[in-house]
Amino acid sequence: MTLTSAFGRRWGHIATATGVALLVVLALVATPGAPALFYPAFGLVVVLASLMVGRSAGYLAVSLTALLLALFNFKGEGFAVSDPIDAMGLVLFILFGVATVTAAGAARDRLAKAQGERDAARSAAEINAQLLAEFSHRLMNDLSSLVFIAHLRADEAASAETREALEDIGKRLEVTAQIYSRLRLSEHQGGETDVAAFIADLCDDFRRAHLALRPISLETRLQTRWIEPRRVVIVGLVLNELLTNAAKYAFPGDVGGAIAVRFESIGAARDKLRLRVQDDGGGLGNSRGEGTGVGQKLVRAMASQLHGTFHLAREGGLTVAELVFPATDEATQTQTSRP
Repeated sequence: MTLTSAFGRRWGHIATATGVALLVVLALVATPGAPALFYPAFGLVVVLASLMVGRSAGYLAVSLTALLLALFNFKGEGFAVSDPIDAMGLVLFILFGVATVTAAGAARDRLAKAQGERDAARSAAEINAQLLAEFSHRLMNDLSSLVFIAHLRADEAASAETREALEDIGKRLEVTAQIYSRLRLSEHQGGETDVAAFIADLCDDFRRAHLALRPISLETRLQTRWIEPRRVVIVGLVLNELLTNAAKYAFPGDVGGAIAVRFESIGAARDKLRLRVQDDGGGLGNSRGEGTGVGQKLVRAMASQLHGTFHLAREGGLTVAELVFPATDEATQTQTSRP
């Protein structure tokens, strides 16, 4: 905290003048007739006054120091000085003081400008955070309303096909709300989210909601990577779709089995990320086949949004679904710009 902000400019000038006067008295007592020995101390007072109070206090320190030294320490008649060396020293001190005040004042101005810009940026960031929190809150409310409406219309539907479609829409909206809720609770680093921690939380939620009373295990092996929240949302939606698909079609009824989720970097440059969901259930079948079903179309559409690829196949007795996409936005932009 500067003297200007703590005591006001007037008290800063008073403190400067008092400091100069005390230092001159000390110089007269300690080194009478040799003021040059105290010039470094006088210079320090000038620097401190310039930085802590401002240019005017710095110029006051220079002027008052020169005046007091000339009055009490230099001998001669009138404005004459008996020792030219002392006179030269005083002139050099004045020149040094003026240059120091000018440089220190400029530095202080730049510092004040930078502080103002930081304060403005901090204020803007706080406003943006408040707007984002308000938007997130309204989004969750809107999603909850849509879920309620979908289930209400499903209960009122005349046909079983319409009822099933509306219930499916309601479930997908619930998943979207859950993913956004998880994203709000997750830690952020530089505007990015740890995908591994996010996936682990979603798998825990899915395990409790869908597998708690079924003989199906869900195991994860995840590599920590940080990506943008908007892409994390898409990854979460894809993961939920694949897990739901596996639990629904791979293990009908009370059939037991295992689902494994993998997330890792791949490629020699580790410039791609792969989400892999595999199960040892009953195979692909018509409902899980390549390119069939609404779920498969949604997953492929979301993979396209990530500028990635999706592949579903049977490998060594396992049904394997893989989403591969660029690790960074730069990689995404590069891939997008290729002809």
